[in-house]
Amino acid sequence: MKARAEAACGATLRDYFAAKALQGDWAAQGAACGMFVPDSDDDLFARSARMYYRMADAMLAARKEKS
Repeated sequence: MKARAEAACGATLRDYFAAKALQGDWAAQGAACGMFVPDSDDDLFARSARMYYRMADAMLAARKEKS
């Protein structure tokens, strides 16, 4: 069975992978070592979002290599 690349909500597999990367990163942060704080600036969030999508792109590329 082929995996669907688009979820019911319209998110792509790339979006899903990026969200999982974000989720894992944020879950791993603690009060003493987290990089996100209530007054984090928008530039930090924009850079982080680009990073999570780069991670997703790497995951998609790895899936192609496996085939």
